[in-house]
Amino acid sequence: MRSTVERKYTGQSPSFRETEKLNIEVDEQGNKFVNQYVLIRTIGAGTYGRVNLCLDACDNELRAMKILNRKMLRRNMLMSGKGARNRQLGDDMMREIAILKKLSHDNIVNMVEVIDDIENDKLFIVMEYVDGGPIVKLSRDGKCEALGEELARRAFKQLVQGLDYLHFNKIGHR
Repeated sequence: MRSTVERKYTGQSPSFRETEKLNIEVDEQGNKFVNQYVLIRTIGAGTYGRVNLCLDACDNELRAMKILNRKMLRRNMLMSGKGARNRQLGDDMMREIAILKKLSHDNIVNMVEVIDDIENDKLFIVMEYVDGGPIVKLSRDGKCEALGEELARRAFKQLVQGLDYLHFNKIGHR
């Protein structure tokens, strides 16, 4: 007999697009477009790229766009003595995309589109944007205010549902 959880997860079809053509434009007002996405501001950055908040002009939804620089990844592989480790980072990036393509769940940030134009050295991963920031903020001394019982219960339930979905799909989260 199949459990309720199994029935719930069976047949979900991930809704994402893979695009092989990149179009970067700047309009008369100075807005930068990556395909149909209007870049708003940078919300994060790392060694191999950055994350921008953007607006999908097709459906008026805010998205997070991870812009990864393959050239920087390759350069770091060649220049550091850690070529194998950095090669693994590139493999991890492609593995992350492959996993995200398969996932679709309310409690997991879902991928919307991958823009992978072989003529461009950047890879664009467009994901749902989750507004609001952390549910708990640490003060400078490392202390935080306790969550209310109801908020803690809802957050924990959503966390467990997301992890359950990942484990059902044989994906471990670390």
